[in-house]
Amino acid sequence: MEELSICSIHKIGIPAGTECVLCDPNGGKVVADALWWCLHHGRMYKAIEGCPMCSVDYGNAQLKAAMDAPLKAWEEAREKAQAGGKKYDEEKPRMALLDGYAMEELAKVLTFGAQKYSAWNWTEGIATSRLLSACLRHVFAHLRGEDADPESGLPHLAHAMSCLMFALSMAKRHPELDDRGPKV
Repeated sequence: MEELSICSIHKIGIPAGTECVLCDPNGGKVVADALWWCLHHGRMYKAIEGCPMCSVDYGNAQLKAAMDAPLKAWEEAREKAQAGGKKYDEEKPRMALLDGYAMEELAKVLTFGAQKYSAWNWTEGIATSRLLSACLRHVFAHLRGEDADPESGLPHLAHAMSCLMFALSMAKRHPELDDRGPKV
């Protein structure tokens, strides 16, 4: 990822050494950079369209015309790269579909746990009922309107995700710790 600066006036991320499209919509080096990074949502977007999650519209016809060519070249290069070599992975999980924000919050919870207990401590085995109970406590806290766990300061839903990840892993690693009640 290229280095970013922040426009001090508009608070948007811009590639280092370029001008802000809102401050200098008709020129500068900005026209060569078709994609921008939204600092608020952590995603790339077409500069001329603005971040769809922020609903920002730069709407400058001259800038759009100047940016269409490099954007089209980027899209063509991307398509060519995807179509070029063979990769038989149609049956494999599409890991790129994982949400970056959710995975990062999960990683923060795991880091908190590693500092509190030890890294990979959970792989030694925890009863399924304890993991699911902890998960439900976090879900219910979230449903009551409490977004963050008071001890860690991290989202309750990220804690719930970690509990479910542990429970799923326990089924494979330690099936003997499955202490759910009798099947109905």
